[in-house]
Amino acid sequence: DYLQYNLVRSLVGNDLRKKENRLAQDVFAHCNDDGDEHAPYLDRILPHLEALFPDDLDYEAVKDYIEKEIQGDVDAENIFLGLYTYGMKRREVIKEFEMQAIAFDNGMRRLNTVLNRASLHFNKNIPTV
Repeated sequence: DYLQYNLVRSLVGNDLRKKENRLAQDVFAHCNDDGDEHAPYLDRILPHLEALFPDDLDYEAVKDYIEKEIQGDVDAENIFLGLYTYGMKRREVIKEFEMQAIAFDNGMRRLNTVLNRASLHFNKNIPTV
């Protein structure tokens, strides 16, 4: 019992200190009479994540900005499509687009640079948490 208590306490404490918990807010889903009782158990008990973005943020403008910035960079375009559009994992992107691992890593660095620039560009008027 002592070991279980301390493990749980450590896990909760570590979770509280995570950076993601300062940037997002957990909103718990409640089961209602709209057919949610047929949803898998984990979907009913796990929290949904509510992003702390303002309502006037234009997601299409962000996507267009990123697509314009990576236009012509084949590796970055493929990685963006694979990871963010189709939800693929690294190995799936490499296999699907027949890339070398080093090409993926370099393309990912370039894509992260563009994503950071987009974040700075669109977050000028967003208050920090």
